[in-house]
Amino acid sequence: LEAADRILGRVSGPAVAEFFTAAHRAQGVDVRCGVRVEALEGSERVEAVATSEGPVAADLVVIGVGIEPNVEIAASAGLACDNGIVVDEFTRTSDTNIHAAGDCANHPNALLGARVRLESVQNAVDQARAAASNLCGKPRAYAELPWFWSNQYDLRLQIAGLSQGHDGTLLRGSPAARSFSVMYLRAGRLIAVDTVNAPREHLAFRKLIAGGGEVDAARLVLVGAAEAVGGLGGVEQRGTAAGDDAFLDRGAGRVERVVDAVLALLDLDLGRAADLDHGNAAGELGE
Repeated sequence: LEAADRILGRVSGPAVAEFFTAAHRAQGVDVRCGVRVEALEGSERVEAVATSEGPVAADLVVIGVGIEPNVEIAASAGLACDNGIVVDEFTRTSDTNIHAAGDCANHPNALLGARVRLESVQNAVDQARAAASNLCGKPRAYAELPWFWSNQYDLRLQIAGLSQGHDGTLLRGSPAARSFSVMYLRAGRLIAVDTVNAPREHLAFRKLIAGGGEVDAARLVLVGAAEAVGGLGGVEQRGTAAGDDAFLDRGAGRVERVVDAVLALLDLDLGRAADLDHGNAAGELGE
């Protein structure tokens, strides 16, 4: 059930959303967009979800709606807050003796030319590294390119940059072949890319965007990002597909423990949830 008119509205463009909607429906998932959830119904436990389109039977509900940052303690301490705790590029709050990082931190990003608050594994880890360095007296500005991932079935979605405000798109590869890239441009500059089952392209696109995103659009579509930027030199190993998998493996362990605890609280037989894919759930942490 999705309240918006398509899935992935906050992170990907319409073409990628349509592709994943079709992929889920091909696996038997009933995807309903433009549906507003109004209430959960049931006596002892949930039995249905009341929606703007009528009730939907359910005995287990997973809610994925993002977060609102908890800023009450920071605000009561007199720290500036605006869609999170306001920090500078060195992770310092309005009280320079206090630092903030991760999902709660509204920070300036020189690469994006804007303030952002990100809910992602990459941002939480990389910004925490910067904060630790600053707290140890080694000044380090945080200006990393955001990147995200989600594993769904045999499809690996990887996102580099933020596509909001784009004024043009380019397609490389073939959705029919289940391996492609959608590039997002603004004023002729590459600002973000969604790749599906194209990890090498993803790494090259990250390098290209971080370098300023100046592109020859025709060449980029023809030869791909890796060739357009002259190889993958300078990309950290931590950012490779293997590095993403290391993030994923750690996330999977945490998610599995949380899911098992929830199921135990619900007094469910784990066998009934055999089709729950912890790996995919962990992949969603990357969003």
